[in-house]
Amino acid sequence: MDKDALNLAYQWEKQFLKGWFKDQWYSALDCLWALLALMLIALRVLFSPFLIIYVLWQFKGIYKQIVSGVTDREKVRKHIKKYGE
Repeated sequence: MDKDALNLAYQWEKQFLKGWFKDQWYSALDCLWALLALMLIALRVLFSPFLIIYVLWQFKGIYKQIVSGVTDREKVRKHIKKYGE
């Protein structure tokens, strides 16, 4: 039996398996990243109506404060001008 040939065949196969598992690992990671991106898109679509309802509810509260006179309109204008639109 040729030990050198056996050793070379073993190293060749070991190198092949390392590369194969490395490729499979990176493919699995790519699939996980794609799945995560898809889940984030789904969550964004799912929760966007709740966000719209929350923003409208906040807007209604602010509008009521300004109309009732609880908050000074000039103070609000200065704040908006100071921090941008």
